[in-house]
Amino acid sequence: MDMLGGGAIAAAELTDWRKLAQGLHARYLIDDFGAGVRFLADPDGTRSATLVGSRQLGVTFTDAFFIPSGVWDEPHSHIADAHLVVAQGELRLGYGNSLDRGFAARYPAGSFLYVPGNAVHFDGAEEDTILLGTAVGPWSTDYLNS
Repeated sequence: MDMLGGGAIAAAELTDWRKLAQGLHARYLIDDFGAGVRFLADPDGTRSATLVGSRQLGVTFTDAFFIPSGVWDEPHSHIADAHLVVAQGELRLGYGNSLDRGFAARYPAGSFLYVPGNAVHFDGAEEDTILLGTAVGPWSTDYLNS
């Protein structure tokens, strides 16, 4: 991705709003996510990448997540509301204090989900799955049993 930062924008002297917008434009392909080139990897095989923004107070950010087949996340909550789109695969999500795979609803590719802040939930995938999530910082993941 070729996205200009603040210093590069100033150095380029972009005064035309169309050129400025093009310089700020970010574009990703689903294939970029599967390859994991820009992702931080966790020991369980999940990967994540911040596509735009940051998790700082009051800042909107969008992350991409790769969940490998068979990986589930224990009950947890987030401090902020999350807006998710299932870009590939199928997310399984349930609410409650214990991980119950049979209780998790299925969200196939193309689904939009709203997960309220502080709602205890669990999630996972039975096939390789890619999510795009947007929220406003700060952000935290707080596990119920930690």
